[in-house]
Amino acid sequence: MNGDSVSGATSNSLLVSEEGWYNMIKTNQDGCSDSASVGVFVEEFDEPDPDLGADDALATMVLDAGFIAGASYIWLPFAQGQTYSVSDTGTYISIVTSAEGCIGIDTIYIGYNPEATVELGTDTVICDTASILLDAGAGLAGYTWSTGESTQTVVVDMNAVPTGDTSVTVLVTVVNSFGCSAIDSVTVSFKECPDTTIGISGVNSGLISVYPNPRKGSVTLESQTSLMSVTVVDALGSLIFSDKLNSNRAQLNISSPGLYFITLKDNLGRTYIERIVVQ
Repeated sequence: MNGDSVSGATSNSLLVSEEGWYNMIKTNQDGCSDSASVGVFVEEFDEPDPDLGADDALATMVLDAGFIAGASYIWLPFAQGQTYSVSDTGTYISIVTSAEGCIGIDTIYIGYNPEATVELGTDTVICDTASILLDAGAGLAGYTWSTGESTQTVVVDMNAVPTGDTSVTVLVTVVNSFGCSAIDSVTVSFKECPDTTIGISGVNSGLISVYPNPRKGSVTLESQTSLMSVTVVDALGSLIFSDKLNSNRAQLNISSPGLYFITLKDNLGRTYIERIVVQ
């Protein structure tokens, strides 16, 4: 190699890995020797080193093996070219062959991340003196409301309505822990309600039912409209229970005997007061 003997190279073939001039002197059984007049020059080329990056989750992406002048590209499965647009999960292999015949290979796995979901419900109409609680759902990494909040829930009332209008469309964008996002919106309309308080125990014209009364077990609340909140106080006015609702039916459990007053508000902003006796 380059005019110097290669140690141990005494066979009729030689595997080389260094750049340089190589020649061989061949001697026959009679002691006669010969060699090529020039020999052969072995040139060392850089091996392609495609880098597809770390395994990733699918969102219709373009894989790029990197530009190498004069190189050819083969993708498994079934593609050619420097880049490969993928929209299915699986393992993808890039095989790059340089102009000198050197080969480089890289592999990447593409999987799915779960989609984000959000559901604010249907458009609704409430009284102009009432409010509604919108809930984008728990367990998400981020919330962005068109009202400016970044919490899981927001309360919408007439203050959110543009001047001169009677309705507002509220939009929320949520992001899950994988970075996937989803959007939903709901329109809340407000109307004037002439009467917002409806009597005590039976003076509600059948709009709401509380049974059994008196009772020993749980009491059931039913309304022709959607109930938004419930508050229970005892005969002395002490608060026993308070919660938000979004249903026309609910159940309460009060363990101690006595007289109680239940205050209910529906999605039209009306207030119902019912009296129950717990035995």
